[in-house]
Amino acid sequence: MRPTLVGMGPFFRTRVVAPPLVRGEGLNYDEFMALVRELAQRDDLTTHGLLAIPTLRRECGPRLARADLDAFLVRLHDEGVIHLLSHVEFDSLPAAVQDESLRLASGQELYWVRCL
Repeated sequence: MRPTLVGMGPFFRTRVVAPPLVRGEGLNYDEFMALVRELAQRDDLTTHGLLAIPTLRRECGPRLARADLDAFLVRLHDEGVIHLLSHVEFDSLPAAVQDESLRLASGQELYWVRCL
């Protein structure tokens, strides 16, 4: 898998390599991409067009293993389908919400998905 850049704006970038896929039962990559696009259009789930990764995890439920969801998000970003963004006040979020965010091997914590 080729590395990609994620972060907030042009001045904060980190090289990322997607974790290896561990296929669970349920959604494949194309189905997941369609689901992300669908959820990102729902006003009841988004904030200013941004979909929270914890919300995405809840909506996927048991249909997708955590490692698969994480790998699919990084792949979608790598392919230019979405942007992965951090939360401005990540440390002020409840611990349970922080745990449901996307944590990269580099230690970067990403909270938002923006569809392009």
